Amino acid sequence: VETGEVERGLKGYEKLIAELPLGYYVRAAYTALAAADPARAARAVAQSAALATSEPPSIRRPPPLDAPGFRRALELAAVGELDWVRAELSALAAESAAPELLFNAAVLYARASAVKLSSDAARSVFGKVPPRFPAGDWLEAWKLAYPRPYVEIVTEQAKKNALSASLIYAIMREESAFDPEAESPADAYGLMQLILPTARMAAKSLNLPHDRVSLKRPSVNIPLGARVLGKYTGQFPEDPLLAIAAYNAGPGAAQRWRKEHPHSSFDLWVELIPYVETRRYIKRVLGSAAVYAVVYGEGERDVALSLPRVISG
Repeated sequence: VETGEVERGLKGYEKLIAELPLGYYVRAAYTALAAADPARAARAVAQSAALATSEPPSIRRPPPLDAPGFRRALELAAVGELDWVRAELSALAAESAAPELLFNAAVLYARASAVKLSSDAARSVFGKVPPRFPAGDWLEAWKLAYPRPYVEIVTEQAKKNALSASLIYAIMREESAFDPEAESPADAYGLMQLILPTARMAAKSLNLPHDRVSLKRPSVNIPLGARVLGKYTGQFPEDPLLAIAAYNAGPGAAQRWRKEHPHSSFDLWVELIPYVETRRYIKRVLGSAAVYAVVYGEGERDVALSLPRVISG
């Protein structure tokens, strides 16, 4: 597009939307195509959804109820014995790594509210993300890979901190993969991976504990993490998505990068982030946020897919 081959560029955007799983680069392609031709961008997404509907997941099969181990796993899941469920499914997987088994294991874990185990099993089947747009039978696969645990807490904290629930879930998924016991080498804890000084700062106004043990409780970690994310969003009122970079690298770094590249296109600004970890992080979070918004119907689809055009500077 920049070299004057506009039609070739627009077709490239359409191809990205059609061929890539829903994520950051689909958002970037949609944003660029919509800026040039909104109707064409909408058609490209509709075609991607139609393709997903016409090509349902081949691994979606009825549970293998003839396998005694799977029947035992069902009964154990019903009474919440997840350790034994995991043992039974692991034994079955050792006998057969068939994707049908893993898919049904993901469904079973989801029914038992074991969201991390369910999400991990779904990723084992589909890779990092399902390969088709979340439409038709693919919608179930996306919901398994992108679950919404603690929905009441997340919904409440999203409202209190003027955030979208999809952004909180995206941060949570990429930070801890929904493991409330997660600890990082940098001494970050819990679902939203808070370090103690940051947690202490957020806890002051919320009257919540902020020690290592407490940060592994979702009822503490999510409110504190949402508070931090909401504060960072408020520091960038004209560029609220810079809060994602601030959450990973600190608000000072995000502010510095904005000053270094004022008025640049948003996608170029992301590519110019000097920290590889943060660059990859912001793409994963932006991709996951779009998935949550689209899969769970949070607002209009075109809004969920759109990125800012430029950084305000």
